[in-house]
Amino acid sequence: SQYERRSLSPLVYCLTRLGKRMQGLEALSHPVAHGEEGQRCRDTHPGQRAMELIYTHGIQVAERLQQTLGGFEKSLLFMSWIGDPRASFFIYFPVTYFLNRKIGISVLWITVLTEWLNLVFKSLLFGERPFWWIHESGIYDEHQMPKLKQFFCSCETGPGSPSGHAMITGAAWWLIMTSLSTCIFNRTRSSLAKNIPVVLYIVLLLGIGISRIFILAHFPHQVVAGIITGAVLGFLLGQCIPENIKFIQYVVTSILLLLSGTCLSWGLHYFGVNVSWIYTYPWAAGRCHRPAREGRHSRSHESR
Repeated sequence: SQYERRSLSPLVYCLTRLGKRMQGLEALSHPVAHGEEGQRCRDTHPGQRAMELIYTHGIQVAERLQQTLGGFEKSLLFMSWIGDPRASFFIYFPVTYFLNRKIGISVLWITVLTEWLNLVFKSLLFGERPFWWIHESGIYDEHQMPKLKQFFCSCETGPGSPSGHAMITGAAWWLIMTSLSTCIFNRTRSSLAKNIPVVLYIVLLLGIGISRIFILAHFPHQVVAGIITGAVLGFLLGQCIPENIKFIQYVVTSILLLLSGTCLSWGLHYFGVNVSWIYTYPWAAGRCHRPAREGRHSRSHESR
């Protein structure tokens, strides 16, 4: 089945292939075996069985959230919207640039790099999405299928790990949060007041994470990974923001990011991974209850 073909992430698969190449045991030409051979592949990888347990627990969490927070549906959908990575480019960057040119450029710089890193992570880790996994995994039959509701923004079509909403927005907001905290402290000299942006940062990120689980776009572990990675990248990249950068430097950076993505693709091909399977639109489209509203914009070339 298609799920069996995706049973190993490219990263795990490449590490497995590398070990076998070094031992001279085999040379495969396909990313994951089909049919019975694919089933044996799943049976011999404890990591896959562990991931199925994590996914199953994530489905239970999502089901519990929908039962408990069903009355806050509109609020959670709004939280998912403000956490959209595109908002960092079209809302947070223009607003911060208008208020402070240096901070605005820093927000844009961090957003671009974090977006690229998120795509790299998703290419290596893949990550199922709840709304299609419950059907593709084969764990649930028609009578055991969890009672979960899809929303108009559930049908994300790219790999899911880590969450782009949590990771990219978390990194951009980290810089905004620290800048705002510093500004408040300089004006009030109050240690309590300067922590208000920190509390807002945590609350809003948790709200975005819960909303992504609620709408079945991500599993809990993908959201947690996105939040942690975003905060760490925001902290690290915030320490090395280039000042007085010239246009040619933007061009060179863009070319380097493009070349690195190409090298990643070639590297996956070298280890036998068929990169086309990362583009998950067919699987998502097949399990989306509202085909007319599929997130076509969220394929693998855009972090979601």
